[in-house]
Amino acid sequence: MEGTYYKKGSQSDYIGVEVLGPEMVIPRIIIEEIKFHETLKIQGKMESERWTCKFQGIEKRMLLNSTCRKRLAKRFWDVVVADGTPCAGRIDLLSGLGLAVRLDSEPCRDPKDGEMTIGLRISRFDPDPASAPAAKKVISADKIDIIIGWAKKEGKTIDDITTIYNFANETVKDAIIDALTPSVQETGDLPE
Repeated sequence: MEGTYYKKGSQSDYIGVEVLGPEMVIPRIIIEEIKFHETLKIQGKMESERWTCKFQGIEKRMLLNSTCRKRLAKRFWDVVVADGTPCAGRIDLLSGLGLAVRLDSEPCRDPKDGEMTIGLRISRFDPDPASAPAAKKVISADKIDIIIGWAKKEGKTIDDITTIYNFANETVKDAIIDALTPSVQETGDLPE
């Protein structure tokens, strides 16, 4: 059961835990489409009223069992969909929104024979550290001269500096503003 599809040797048209690889998790993946099927061929048999999900970068679709449908509905309940209303459990409306989820596995019972197996599950994703804003460094009083020298050399303004740095206090910020504000002697202009 470790990392292999629970029906060993199966040539399923749908993904199972084998898609997770040896780590047994895909921490963040984008949903491309969620679709309801009146009838669907599964392992050579026609079944009725089934849901599937297509993920970015994975060719095969995932069959959405009751557990995964409930998790999607709960996770994205308040997401505003195309008509401007919240999803409110209507998972078909989540299709095409580019929502991120986590794929992992958990023990479950096989609905066909009742035996314990490992099932593929959708769960909350861990936020992508690359997409999170980086924490700003703090400019302390002992770094004022370094920041001013860099800003003047590179032609940076106080706005440029505040996109990268926070200030230890208002005194530090004011000192940098004063140093970067051209004086009447430098510009020849009188203040307004």
